[in-house]
Amino acid sequence: MKIKIFALVLVSVLCSTVTSGQEELIKELPPSWQIEELPPLKAFEKLKPLSKDLINYFDEMMRKKNLCGGVYPIDVDYSLQNSGQWDTLENNDMIWRLAFVASDIKEITLYFCTFIIDDQARFYTYPYNRKYDPCCETNRSNINRKRFVTLMSMMVSDTIVIEYYVPNNAGIGVIKIDRISRSLKEKDLGLKTSSDCTVNVCQEEGINWQLEKNAVAKRDGLYAVLYCHLRKQHNT
Repeated sequence: MKIKIFALVLVSVLCSTVTSGQEELIKELPPSWQIEELPPLKAFEKLKPLSKDLINYFDEMMRKKNLCGGVYPIDVDYSLQNSGQWDTLENNDMIWRLAFVASDIKEITLYFCTFIIDDQARFYTYPYNRKYDPCCETNRSNINRKRFVTLMSMMVSDTIVIEYYVPNNAGIGVIKIDRISRSLKEKDLGLKTSSDCTVNVCQEEGINWQLEKNAVAKRDGLYAVLYCHLRKQHNT
C-alpha cells in the first residue's frame, strides 16, 4: 500500500466572525444584502483586458524562476477617498462599496498596502450575483508595513464587490489597494517535474488532478504574501 500526498500552495483568505455594531442586522451578511432602501451600487470599475505583451512577459518571468505561470499583476491605486461609493444610513452608519468587472478572469487577487479598520467596522467581499457566501474581515486583519491579500473566484460572476461597513461610533479607517493580480479562465499553466515522495498538481504526475486543482485557489511565491497548504492524502 502506498500513500501519496498531494500538496498545493494557496493564498490565505482570512474570514472572520462578524460582530457588527448594528444589532438589527444579521451579523454574517453585508448590510447591503439586508437594507432595501440602500441606493443601488453605481461604482463599477471595469478592468481592461490583459495585453498579450503583459501575459508573455510574466509567463517568461515565471518560467525562468521554474514556477507555474498564469498570474498577472498590475499596479493600481484604489482607496476610500479616490474610489467607490459612500452611502450614509438613517442612523449615520456608513457603507462604502466598489465593484470590479472582468469577463475573462478566473480569479482576482487584491493586494492591500494599507488595511486599518476599527474594531467595530467590517470589510466584506462577495460576487455581485451573490451566488456564494460573503467573506468578512475584521480588525484582526489590520496591517501597516506588509501586504494583506484576499483572493476571489470569478467563475460564478464577472463582477466582484468589496464592501466596507462603518458604524457611526467607529473610526473611518484606512484602506488602500495598490496591486491587482488576475488569472485567466482559459490558460494552460504548464507542467513540470516532481520528486518521488509527492504529487504536485502543477506537475506532470498531477495530470489527472487538474479538476481538483481548478477547484481551489493557487498562487506562487512571487506575488503571494500569506500562505496555507492543502494536503490531500489517499491510499493506493
